[in-house]
Amino acid sequence: MHDADISIVAHEPDLALLRQLLQSLSEPMAVPARLNLFIHDNSARPAAVESLRAELEANPAFARVEIHHSPQNVGFGRGHNANAARGAAPLIFVVNPDGILEPDALATILAAAAADAPEVAAWEMRQIPYEHPKAYDPVTLETSWTSGAATLYRRTAFDAAGGFDAAIFLYGEDVDLSWRLRARGMKLRYLPRAAIVHRTYATRHEIKPQQAYGAVFAGLALRTRYGSPMQVFQGFAMLAAEILAPESFPGRSWGMIRTGARYLRSLPRFLGTRVGPGNGFLAQFAGWSYEERRDGAFHEMHSRRGKTASGFPLVSILIRTKGRPAWLREALASCANQTYPNLEVVVVEDGPATSQPVIDAAAKRLRLRYHATAERVGRARAGNVALAQARGEWINFLDDDDVLFADHIEVLVEAVHRA
Repeated sequence: MHDADISIVAHEPDLALLRQLLQSLSEPMAVPARLNLFIHDNSARPAAVESLRAELEANPAFARVEIHHSPQNVGFGRGHNANAARGAAPLIFVVNPDGILEPDALATILAAAAADAPEVAAWEMRQIPYEHPKAYDPVTLETSWTSGAATLYRRTAFDAAGGFDAAIFLYGEDVDLSWRLRARGMKLRYLPRAAIVHRTYATRHEIKPQQAYGAVFAGLALRTRYGSPMQVFQGFAMLAAEILAPESFPGRSWGMIRTGARYLRSLPRFLGTRVGPGNGFLAQFAGWSYEERRDGAFHEMHSRRGKTASGFPLVSILIRTKGRPAWLREALASCANQTYPNLEVVVVEDGPATSQPVIDAAAKRLRLRYHATAERVGRARAGNVALAQARGEWINFLDDDDVLFADHIEVLVEAVHRA
């Protein structure tokens, strides 16, 4: 049995969307789970969220339901901290009220947490339609930070790190918590096969004033807490550039000035809680971002709710290898992490079957066929053998020393269907 506390912080929520989220959370799961639901409502008029209480308490999917209201908006992090303090389950699932989980997403992430090593502190869901383009390891799925939009936390790690910093009202508090966890030697994972539909942008590249101000405040705060003096100085220079930049929305310059003033009032707090590098952690700043980014921001992905794997054309990934089981293991792991639901992998070894143990292990996660030629036949002939065994409508060659990001096949198939 997987026990998890679900934490939702709402502020004047769209009740229709919130109901869809709650419905997606209460769908039957292959993995049995005891779920406790905690909603912290920051709305000025709590009656709207309160109207859900009776139906939620009658919902058998939730073992416990609590709805609390703040007389004022206390922010994202403080609301989730309050919810966490009310629960006791070993896992805390933090999710935004405007998200809708894909089928089996919660079961997938709970199962990953149950199977993972104790040093893993958090597991992040993939967001649809726009995935955050931060880099992650395609093999281990380790990432530099996890988004508060939909992340499962290990309670012991969450509590030991002190939860979210209430001084960061909105935006960046998830990065800050992620970095405090990593500074304690914990690891974070991104689970692309567990997805949530989270329509954070009405249009591609939408500019949202609250996000613009929040990102600048958080960027300054995190540079102060984790960065070098030079990185802090760079933050001040970037703030000046933001104030002087052409206004992309009315009042932007004055908003940036107020953001800078708010940061200066909080400066002693962040200086007094500095966190240095260690345990494999080193803060990374790239402008107002916190990581190396992949190409493909605002590439639109789609929900698969109501669809089955058989409705997608079969894709064959063909891998030629020659006595390099360590490399092959990583290539196969990146195939197993693919978000595309209908694929097979054909491995042809040019020579003796030295990779059989790697194949046997990978077959637990993949539809996989393996053929060793025994005698050396060369790269071209090995490729022809793989092509002869492939059953897919589409073919993707992958070298045994390369790996794929998890959405690679999904993006390519959608691209050819749009062409």
